[in-house]
Amino acid sequence: MRDNPEWQYEFSEDIDPGKVNQFPTEGRKLGDTVHTSASDRRRGRSIYAMCWRLAADEAMIIEWDRNDLFWMMTNMGVFLNSMDYLYRPISYTPSRTKADGDGKIRMVMAHGDPGFHNWIDTSGLEQGMLVNRNQGTDRATTFRTQVVKHADLAGHMPAHSPRSSPEERTEQMQQRFQGVLRRYLF
Repeated sequence: MRDNPEWQYEFSEDIDPGKVNQFPTEGRKLGDTVHTSASDRRRGRSIYAMCWRLAADEAMIIEWDRNDLFWMMTNMGVFLNSMDYLYRPISYTPSRTKADGDGKIRMVMAHGDPGFHNWIDTSGLEQGMLVNRNQGTDRATTFRTQVVKHADLAGHMPAHSPRSSPEERTEQMQQRFQGVLRRYLF
């Protein structure tokens, strides 16, 4: 990593470092014959990663049309390393996500709990990678992103966006914790 901090950009068509806070709409052509979008399609998956950067007073809304795909949205460090998924809400699948009243999925990436159910925690970092994986299909998802001031977030979210009270967030995190323990310890 010290010698080549840009390795993830050099070897992945799915990440476009020139597009901060927005998902790429197509893979970059790098000439790598092994790790390509076509090889992902053959394996039955589509992957897109977004480089994100948020100031301390900012939040990002990530929105897409609800679909019947099996997907996973995961917040990662700049080297595609895992963040603390045991104690922080850094990843979501359809089973942990609530759709808005209009059928769209909206997630809020923020440094602190914004009070919306689908909160992606930045883990105190100012930048990282947000990765979407659609499994069992080569269909891509079209994402819309918007960076807003954290203080103005409620004005940018629909009134029907599912919210979480502090007590509900505690329950949500306890369910996450128990799920991780079941997966890895039992």
